[in-house]
Amino acid sequence: MIRWKKMSEKHFFRRPVMPTLPPQQRKVLEFVQEYWDKHHQGPTGKEIAAMLGRSESVVTFHTRALRGKGFLTRIPMGKRTLETTPLGRKRMLLDE
Repeated sequence: MIRWKKMSEKHFFRRPVMPTLPPQQRKVLEFVQEYWDKHHQGPTGKEIAAMLGRSESVVTFHTRALRGKGFLTRIPMGKRTLETTPLGRKRMLLDE
């Protein structure tokens, strides 16, 4: 999302805005980073679902949303390849 800020009557400049995260997506992002730091691989959908206390379809929804926002990445057809991006780590630092 890009917001426009007016500098003067004739000039505008674009300022990128860091997307906000709902609480469950923030929990997923933090869990993925903590899991990666501890195990040197990404968590499975079942492990994230157990942490959230929700179904795997909810986890899929949140991880897709986080990947769309640029906070997570994964290798297609790979197992345990979910990890945070530099943007995701920056977002976690801003939330602290």
